[in-house]
Amino acid sequence: MYIYKYIKKFTTLINSKVKIFLLYFYVIFVALNFYYKVNKQIIMRKTITFIMFLLFSASIISGQTSNVKNNPVGKWKFEAPLAPEGYNLGTIDIAFAGDKYSTTISFAGSDYKIPGENTKVEKDSVAFVVYIEGDNIAISLKAENDTKMTGKAVYSQGEIPLTLTREPEKK
Repeated sequence: MYIYKYIKKFTTLINSKVKIFLLYFYVIFVALNFYYKVNKQIIMRKTITFIMFLLFSASIISGQTSNVKNNPVGKWKFEAPLAPEGYNLGTIDIAFAGDKYSTTISFAGSDYKIPGENTKVEKDSVAFVVYIEGDNIAISLKAENDTKMTGKAVYSQGEIPLTLTREPEKK
């Protein structure tokens, strides 16, 4: 029961697949503990088998419970069909340097890049703010897959839907 208390506290921070995995090994631990009390002579052989099984199972489970995240870093073409003319097409660059993300936005027909502020990337979402013509525009995006994101730009007069597609990297 002593180990179970720690597992219960620890599992409040992790997902359900890992909880099942830990509960599974707790049951095996209890069974082995009972087995050890019954038959001490062959416990060493069973312990080695259990450790090998544990390592094998841990590698399989860790591969299944990994948090797959679409990497947003790169150059993205965007379309905003409801935006005013001149602001409806362009690119958004998302970069990762040091330990933080940065963004810039540029519009079709212009080489000027407007830096994004307060860039946040969490799981499959990207959010940042740009300052254009006296207005703060909050842009929030969600990755649908590795080559497409959708989202919206919210400003003082409403919100505009955005669709982004990743530009292929130049080699």
